[in-house]
Amino acid sequence: MPRAVKLLIATIGSLLVVLVGGIALLLAVAVADGRAMAFMIEKAATAVLGHDVDVGHAAVADWGMPTTVELTDIAVENAAWADEPSIFRAERIRAALTVSGLFPPAVELPRVAVTAPAVFLAVNAEGKANWQGMVSGSGAPSDGPADLFGLKSFQIAKGNVVYRDAAPGAPRMVRLHGLRAEAPSVDRPITFEAQGQLAAGPSKPQPQNIRFSGGTGSLRQLRKGDLPVRATASVGTVRAEVSGRVTSLFGNPAADLHVVAEGEGLQPLLALAGVAVGSTPSFHAEAQVVKEAARWTADGIQARLGDSRVTGTLTVDASGPKPMVAGEITATTLAVGQLRELAGQGGGQTQGDGPQDLPFGWLHAVNADLTLRAERIEAPSLPLRAGSASVTLKDGILRMDPLRVGMPEGAITGTLRVDATANPPVLALGAKGQGVPVSALPVVAGKVAGMVEGTIAGTADLSSEGRTLGALLANLTGKVRATVDGQVQDQPMHLTLRADTAGNGNAVPVDLSGKIGAASVQASGKAALRAAGERVTLHVHSEGPEAGILLALAGVEPPPQTPAYVVDADLRYEGEGARVQAPSLKARLGDMRVEGTASVDLSGKTPMVRADLSVSQLALESFQRAAPSPDSAGGAGGQLIPPVPLPFDALRSVDAEVSVRVGDVTGTALPVGGAKLDAHLQGGVLRLDPLHMDFADGGIGGTVTANANPSPPTVGASIDLDAISMDAVMSALQVSKRVKGRVNGTVDVRSNGRTLQDVSENLDGTARFFVTEGQFTRESRRSQRPDASVRIACPTVFGRFMPCSPVFCGAASACRG
Repeated sequence: MPRAVKLLIATIGSLLVVLVGGIALLLAVAVADGRAMAFMIEKAATAVLGHDVDVGHAAVADWGMPTTVELTDIAVENAAWADEPSIFRAERIRAALTVSGLFPPAVELPRVAVTAPAVFLAVNAEGKANWQGMVSGSGAPSDGPADLFGLKSFQIAKGNVVYRDAAPGAPRMVRLHGLRAEAPSVDRPITFEAQGQLAAGPSKPQPQNIRFSGGTGSLRQLRKGDLPVRATASVGTVRAEVSGRVTSLFGNPAADLHVVAEGEGLQPLLALAGVAVGSTPSFHAEAQVVKEAARWTADGIQARLGDSRVTGTLTVDASGPKPMVAGEITATTLAVGQLRELAGQGGGQTQGDGPQDLPFGWLHAVNADLTLRAERIEAPSLPLRAGSASVTLKDGILRMDPLRVGMPEGAITGTLRVDATANPPVLALGAKGQGVPVSALPVVAGKVAGMVEGTIAGTADLSSEGRTLGALLANLTGKVRATVDGQVQDQPMHLTLRADTAGNGNAVPVDLSGKIGAASVQASGKAALRAAGERVTLHVHSEGPEAGILLALAGVEPPPQTPAYVVDADLRYEGEGARVQAPSLKARLGDMRVEGTASVDLSGKTPMVRADLSVSQLALESFQRAAPSPDSAGGAGGQLIPPVPLPFDALRSVDAEVSVRVGDVTGTALPVGGAKLDAHLQGGVLRLDPLHMDFADGGIGGTVTANANPSPPTVGASIDLDAISMDAVMSALQVSKRVKGRVNGTVDVRSNGRTLQDVSENLDGTARFFVTEGQFTRESRRSQRPDASVRIACPTVFGRFMPCSPVFCGAASACRG
């Protein structure tokens, strides 16, 4: 605390010098009254300091050589506008002094002890300090030694310092207690320590606990103005060490210091600026700090924040009206993924009491001319490679020009201007992108990233005004134009995006159009951007001759051929809950019609899909050409069940609660009617329960499960057959009606495997049937030719199933066999 120390020394020194004069006068008139001595000291000190001084009592404690004097209850009046009545208070000042000679008298203070001093420093909003005029001193600085009134030892105990600053960009409050400083002798080191609280930031800062301790050279070295310095300090969990040397202390002070700081995270330092973050990586920083005249230089900066590495040089020139910061900072590695907490929080949000002003006040505190570079950017989810910016700040106006972010095959360039002198502050951004990979879009991830390729080109010309992030987004004015060119599953893609905003706080009109292969895509709607949750509402229409494009965008590899499609949907995206809703969804896939609602919640670790769908007609004929034939399935010899991979991996990528109702099924010879199912997918386990389908004047129902977590994945089914009409099945298959009756039964099966063929070969379980109202026509057996036979490849189709002993029941007989 240089200001506090300077004020403390000046005040105590003035009091003691005045005391010497008072004692000399008292000795001359032989007056030894303590109150009279105090009165004389008050008047003389008031004249010297320019502030009223009160001394409760003054006395000579020891008339020996040296003479010991004591002042108690000392107070120096504060500025009229300050909150505290006193700028300095002390419980006791005790000093040993000697006086020799008269014209002029030579005064020495070999010992000084100050008990419970308190210093109250303040700067008001206009930048005026309460100590102005008290510590300016007289005479020019001198590089020579100072005798310090012959001081050989001193002690300061139980000290307190309070500093408040209302000027823009300055620390808000420093409060120290337990201040102790001591020099036991003229040749022993001076030591000091204190603790307290420190708060900074433009408004409502979060105070942080601070501690510091250390030592300097001896009083003998101090007299020469050249002494070593060592100190340690902590702010929360952040620790700093300073070591080096201070020279020309009584002239133009200079310093050469090595500074090291490290901590488990930046939270305590950011809290000083009123910025709250969840967590940051650990950090370490060090530099050689040199002061010459009014110029400070931090050379050889080496800093680490997580995996990020920073080097460079900074200078601060305090000779002008505002400090001037200049230098070059280079991030040899910038780990963007580890810095998301710094960008994602504290952006205009308080810790629970509504919108907070952004820290525009800092832009008035200094001027700057900086060059920033990032040689290598590590961003797992973003195609960033390097970046640079030239930053100038002058009288509250910040410019970044040029600003460049490099990518593998392109770059984003532009300029940013922030005018903090306007009321409210004004921002302007002009940017141009060329060759930006499609993978930079949040919607292009996972399997989609491998199926979608292309680049984005466009321009943005935006401006806004406001003090909070919400106000800046609401007042956004300008336009964005972008084109996307590439391919999806070898199909050419061309999309155009237009967005214009008038800055009136209303939603921004957005229009997207283009083609993917032969499929057209159109989306129009509005985007409402707010600090606490963006909202985008769009009406989407897409149609094309192949639905495979939709499957590819959903991360599912499509079959070779798919039917034509038409999709109309109203989509709503809410950024605060990271949720996409489709309250109205209509689609046609071939001859199939689908209506319903759907939503995707992206706020959790795994996306959650909810849907309630109604299929008026399930037209299987639309999918017949999409199904692989036995000869094209890849199996040797055209196997009946091909080794087609099943999409078990997709079960782990999403959770779901889906209800489907099917009104009618067409495109199959089997007597299939309506169906309904509820699908539950959680943590890679799929359960279809309940599952029901109308079939052959009866019904098939039960539960089907699939678990993608084991290796290999497992499947299972528990199916009930209820009054299936054999007559209806035979008729549908155009088989002679020689077997009639209704089939009832249960099927409990389980299997494992990654392909459809594996699952069929590993089937195991039980199947039990019984027939009611059964009838066999004898002619059917007589009509069979002796060489007629039916062969079923059991290992291929039915796995390990073995036939049980059937029971045939007639009206008057029963047989087993």
